[in-house]
Amino acid sequence: MAAGKFGDLPTEILTHILDDPLVSLDALYSLALLCRRLHLIALSVYFSRHEMTSVSRSLQIQMAENRDLLAVLQMALFLPDVDDLTFIFPHPSCVSISPILRELRRVETYLSRFHSVKGVTLQLDEPHSVCLSVGDEIALRAWSIGLGSLLNCILEKECSCLAVMYGAQMTRYKARNFSGPPRGSRIRRLLETFLCHSTEMPARDEGHIDIQLAPPLPSSRLRSLTIQSATLVIPPGLHWTLALLRNSNITSLTLGRGVEGAAVWSDVLPLIGSATQRLTSLDFLGADFILPLDILGLLSGLPALVHLGISSTQDSGSYPLEGPPTQLPALQTLRAPPGFVRHFVQQPLSLPSIRSICILWSEIFAPIGIRILGTVLSDITQTLHTRGLSPSMSVSCDVTPRMTYSHELLAQYSMGGFPAFLANITALEITMTNVWNVNDLGAWIGLCPRMQRVDITLGPWSGIDLPTVLQVVKSTNFRGEMTLNGEVCNIGAEW
Repeated sequence: MAAGKFGDLPTEILTHILDDPLVSLDALYSLALLCRRLHLIALSVYFSRHEMTSVSRSLQIQMAENRDLLAVLQMALFLPDVDDLTFIFPHPSCVSISPILRELRRVETYLSRFHSVKGVTLQLDEPHSVCLSVGDEIALRAWSIGLGSLLNCILEKECSCLAVMYGAQMTRYKARNFSGPPRGSRIRRLLETFLCHSTEMPARDEGHIDIQLAPPLPSSRLRSLTIQSATLVIPPGLHWTLALLRNSNITSLTLGRGVEGAAVWSDVLPLIGSATQRLTSLDFLGADFILPLDILGLLSGLPALVHLGISSTQDSGSYPLEGPPTQLPALQTLRAPPGFVRHFVQQPLSLPSIRSICILWSEIFAPIGIRILGTVLSDITQTLHTRGLSPSMSVSCDVTPRMTYSHELLAQYSMGGFPAFLANITALEITMTNVWNVNDLGAWIGLCPRMQRVDITLGPWSGIDLPTVLQVVKSTNFRGEMTLNGEVCNIGAEW
């Protein structure tokens, strides 16, 4: 059938034909180029296959070399109405910086069409990727110009929430012949320690340390910054980050995995602390690679914090956390491993405004871990009582299948009076990433007689479905609110 005759069919018939799974994405792309009418219909079907509907407010773009979603969006005559955009860059070449520079320009061109965008996430590489250096001084300067231009384009679009993830290999220098900071300075020492730990491969001479990203544009809208990439905490990106923190109204900061090495954070955190004191929310994601003393040092200069989150799998709380006294007069919510929680509550007047405490617990401390948890909870609740504080208490448990506590073991603790330690727990969060004995879930719930809420997160390989979970919960005395993978379950209706 000729293109003109095909395009003359009624809209309902065209939509039905193009919605057939046998019509490939490439075919839809080609049809969208033929005429305006087919453009609108074909792209509507194309977007629906990417789960983009009229009510979608977020969009994730997996970028590729040929005819990816971004290419379709760039040639579309209409832009989807979205608030949050995530760009997942393809794994960059370990030989040349040119391919990823091209992707940076594509994203900038697309964003330039928007009047404004609320949230942008840049995933610059695959998680835990190890790649060769970016190249010589010319390549490094090109990378700095490209990334700086994209970041400033995002700020220009009145972005309120920015996240940058992965991409550590973009910042590797050979630490010699620097014309930048003097020997012994924090930034120079930061580079040298990062180079020692970031790769086992010898790095080439990549030029001078004075290469920097363009200064960030003034941004009155940016409120939240998430850094899970060495790109923004190692020069040349570090200067951009510090300037942004000093000159913007950022109140929420998240620092996370992507920079592995306590030596790096030991130099970065004091610089961040000196750049901003307006933070009201601070989260550390995967703080195993950050020394507790460095975290406490940063907190001492943030008196306005209202929320603090610290995740770590190495803190069992069995030993007191050594560090200076930390006063957080405005803090209302605390999510942290038991060692940090004990450190805060044991200091008089440390948390006068606290309303909610969630203890982050990992089962890697089995088999004695359940007793440690009981001891920690008892100590924390008693200390809070003596301070005249009564925040809501919850436990977030990350379950590992090969070390989980069986329901038989937990039942023994229940008969031994163990629930006395958990009498103040009102909420329980359980994350099950792999195959797990679902009966253990019921045992955990049974340990908390006053619990009002259960949040369950099932991983793709947990092997557990909703009916099974509901059946197990039904066997307990729990009658509160339950969510499963973020969705609220009406337990009363099920019963």
